[in-house]
Amino acid sequence: MVEIRHNHEKGRTSKEKSLQEQSTDSHDCQCARVLGQGNMPRQKRSSLPGINDFCRLCARNLVILGVRRRSQNLFKLTANSKPGTVLIATRLEKLLGTAPEKRSDLSETICQFCIRKLANYEQTVDKIGEWRRNIGTRTCDRTPKTTPKRTPTRKSPAPGQGKTPENAARKRELKFTPGKSPAQKQARSAQQSEQESENVDPLQNKSAETTVEVQVQFPSDKHPRLKRLDGELKSTVQQLAEGRWAAAANSLLKHKDMTAALQVKVSESIKRECNAMAAGSILGKTTPEDLQKFRMGDFGMELEARAPWLNSCLHGACGEAETSQAGLIAKCTAASVCLRVKHQNLSAIQYRNSIALLHGGAKKVAFARFNKQQICMSHRMSLQKQREFGAFKDVAVLGWKNTLEVQKESVSLLKSLHEEVVEQERVQCKAGLDTSGNSTISSADLQALDFSFKSYDVVVPPPPSLETEDDSDFDLLGVKPLDEPASPANSSAIDISAMLANIKGYREETYKVAERAIHSVAATPDSRPQDIVRQAICFIIETPLGTFQIIFDNVDFYVTPHHQSTENRPESVHWVHQYAAKDRVVTNLPSDEPLKRLKDLNLEDILPTYEVQQLLRKDYIIYVVRVLVWYLEAFRDFKKNAVWHIPHEFSAEMEQQSEQCWLGLQFKNENYNKDMADIMRKIQADYVPANVDEDGAITDLIHPILLGGDLLSEERAANIQAAFKSLDTPEERLDGMIPKNEVWHAGKNLLEIYNGKYFKPTAGADKASLCANMNVIQATNAKKGPHIAYNHYMELFMKDLHASIIYAAKKIFHLPSIDAPPESIVPDMILSGDQHTKSDWIHSRAAEIVDLVFAEDLDVVQGMSLQKPTEFKCRAEGCNRVYVRPKPRVTHELKKHNLVVSETESSPSTHMKEDHIRNYHISKLGMALLINNIHDATREGDGERLSRCFKMALLFYRCHGHTKYAHGTLLHFARSQALLPPSLAHSLVWNRFVNDKGGKGNNVPLDLNLEFKNNLLKQFLKHLGPNLNESNAARVANSIGEMAKLLQSIDTELGVRRGSGYHHKPDDTADIQRLVVQYEQANVLDFQPGREYNSFPGMDRNPISKLNMDKMLDWMRNKLKYWEALHE
Repeated sequence: MVEIRHNHEKGRTSKEKSLQEQSTDSHDCQCARVLGQGNMPRQKRSSLPGINDFCRLCARNLVILGVRRRSQNLFKLTANSKPGTVLIATRLEKLLGTAPEKRSDLSETICQFCIRKLANYEQTVDKIGEWRRNIGTRTCDRTPKTTPKRTPTRKSPAPGQGKTPENAARKRELKFTPGKSPAQKQARSAQQSEQESENVDPLQNKSAETTVEVQVQFPSDKHPRLKRLDGELKSTVQQLAEGRWAAAANSLLKHKDMTAALQVKVSESIKRECNAMAAGSILGKTTPEDLQKFRMGDFGMELEARAPWLNSCLHGACGEAETSQAGLIAKCTAASVCLRVKHQNLSAIQYRNSIALLHGGAKKVAFARFNKQQICMSHRMSLQKQREFGAFKDVAVLGWKNTLEVQKESVSLLKSLHEEVVEQERVQCKAGLDTSGNSTISSADLQALDFSFKSYDVVVPPPPSLETEDDSDFDLLGVKPLDEPASPANSSAIDISAMLANIKGYREETYKVAERAIHSVAATPDSRPQDIVRQAICFIIETPLGTFQIIFDNVDFYVTPHHQSTENRPESVHWVHQYAAKDRVVTNLPSDEPLKRLKDLNLEDILPTYEVQQLLRKDYIIYVVRVLVWYLEAFRDFKKNAVWHIPHEFSAEMEQQSEQCWLGLQFKNENYNKDMADIMRKIQADYVPANVDEDGAITDLIHPILLGGDLLSEERAANIQAAFKSLDTPEERLDGMIPKNEVWHAGKNLLEIYNGKYFKPTAGADKASLCANMNVIQATNAKKGPHIAYNHYMELFMKDLHASIIYAAKKIFHLPSIDAPPESIVPDMILSGDQHTKSDWIHSRAAEIVDLVFAEDLDVVQGMSLQKPTEFKCRAEGCNRVYVRPKPRVTHELKKHNLVVSETESSPSTHMKEDHIRNYHISKLGMALLINNIHDATREGDGERLSRCFKMALLFYRCHGHTKYAHGTLLHFARSQALLPPSLAHSLVWNRFVNDKGGKGNNVPLDLNLEFKNNLLKQFLKHLGPNLNESNAARVANSIGEMAKLLQSIDTELGVRRGSGYHHKPDDTADIQRLVVQYEQANVLDFQPGREYNSFPGMDRNPISKLNMDKMLDWMRNKLKYWEALHE
């Protein structure tokens, strides 16, 4: 038995001791210590911290291991305090009603925790005051009152004789007069008077008067052993006896011997916790899927639950940031490093760090350095984990494929079920026939039930009588028809499901989809089972298919070995990189039959007709408005009226983030036909939805997919399919893929036509020409052309386009400068009008600029002019023959009038009347608007607008000798408008883009996205150096997609901001203004007959003036006939 006793001075009476204990345990003891009305325990040992090293409110030690915690002085402001900061003492006086005293035996410091509590209490007091005012009650006196028994010898003054509010206010206004008594006596008398007014005895100095004794009595002892404690253990035992655990723990930590013992015990506890965590910890889950799902917050919760001692130690090490995200990350990282020293399997965080190092291209020695510090895994283990990630490269696309197969198979399954249900109903109907001989049926009923019967003589029925029932509707067989049979009892969904389960030969997912379709039918009590199944079939057919596409392109680079020899020579590598993208725009259109036959295709559906040009003009106007309101001060008020994102039918779908799947490399060279055939066989076998047998061989193709690439890749794939056209089955003919060319390469080729037509290196002296403009703004990289320096050329292209629009606006609207105010051009009624009025006005003014391109007098080929096509009159004098097309007119003129008129012939006088410099810039502006419209339609994912643009681009390709792209563009329209089924044709038009991050205007072409992936892959492959081979390249290419997902998860959790991929360009206003000055100095839009550039003589306003439309139409017809024979 252990008994602890602590007594105060012997001279005090029991009444005084009782009063002292009540004062010690009272709720206001802490406030008394703060205000200086009580004594803080003093430390007798000189080695302990000073009085100001403790918080005055909570007595917390502010010095831990020689480092002082954050604190603040009660009576002083810090040097960096903001103006208007109030002293802590003043705030306490306002809160408690009494000012704290400044004494040498009381601390002047308050800790940061109490400062925060003070702010909370202040808010609480203010809130209570607000409640009191709102509730409308009067305040009541809550001052504690004493009884005469507790009052000491000196009593409180009688009522009316003590302090009153009036007397207190009057005394505060008086000036202080020093007394004649000594200072000590004056202070003592003031203290006595204050204590007398409160009717409470002064507190005793507890630390100087308290004694602590411990009684220990063993079972064998007759008398207890008494030991009086002094020094450090005295206060510790006293605090334990009083239940002040925090203070006792603090005292124990100050005891040197006890601290050493505690350290050993804490260390043993942490060891036991770590050993227990080794089994089943979240750190031990290191599969690729688990690493992607790993979260620091989950591990932090595990630490708190399973390793509280370790968690507390790491929390303390994190300091004030222990509850922040940074503190959580630091705690979890430190715990994982410590745990892995003994338990090597707890390596989730280390594997994540290793993947980050691999992605960053760290060398092997970097892995060794960090692995020694338990921060990452070894280089060998990191590569092994990378291979594990690569095993899951195509999980997503295989899931898309399986979903599509199941949806198609479920239709076949339900059709089989429908046949079974119809047969079952027929059997039930036969079984329900009356066999008594009293009932009869008609021949039609027998035939409907598949009964056979013998013919016999017709029995003429007797005439009807009133006594017999009406037999007027007896048939010729002399039998009476049965009454309308009751419809068979409606089979429940369970019965249909049972029949569904009896049909064998389908995968498990197919049965689930079919059953869900059956349950989705809103059946009525009168619904027959076959009707339910039929509606379920319609439900699945009307559900859009989740289709996807495969995009592939070649990856070319040069490998130089570290040690060259005859066997180990430099090698030019040509591999194929591929990825899959899920279609965002899906449809339930039919997918079995083509849209129409090619011979029924009208060429007007392919050419840029009058209606198409009207829509293009509208697109150009919208973009010109954007430029006007962005660069010209006069139109800045119209920014709200500009259309920054042209809406279309599937705008919402194109704002969604795309689902993509990296598919790694195929180590084949598509330049060789054999390798190209192997590439297509591999794609068809792995990713085309099909039915397979037990050995995995394809039995039939379910749904073809689109296979995208550049024009050369499409041409090679089409050639392989044409070569295999004579084979027996669709699988052998590789009919599971439909090759197509993508947008970016086609648009890039059109930009090369633009550069070839309007740029010549010798045109530097032709002011305001494209070459001269490059020199003015020092765009020397753009001179390499779009094929070599695409980004630099596009930057120059956009600046030149904007400068052309701005100059045209200044010229047409007579603006003195780009900074001209709105009042200089905008009428007051427009400025004060509504948004609709402003929108109409600004678009009408932009149309004046666009109409420079679509001029009425522009001589263009039929189907290209903005005006409706006119009739072709015979040019022979006196002949009034009129033709619809130009070629019959030429034939007529030659045969009847022997008249030959050269289409390119122009007289010198006509040549001199033209302003070829003006023609140059109008022609350049028109083609630039077309190219820009292609890019804008791509960003918005507008497949319909993109098709309009390529109808015009088709003529440019054909006119300027880019016959392969003309061929590819024409084939695209033949597929989208005739050859393909409606569903695939719809996907071919609309699913030509991906959106990596979601949002408006963030779409990029499928082939450009693959170029980005190729660039990233090449960066990884370059890190391999001379170790580049097919094995290492496959490891990198297969894992790059899954690693990207893991890194995205890590960055999101750690708060790391990744680059958006958008290159923030500097302000281009200065360069555009320089180009505008060039246009102004050359007066490029002023009509001056006879002008021309030396490098561009005889420039025509029509950029496709050299196109022979008759030959163009003949070429189109011949191609369509060839494809008709090939594909139909």
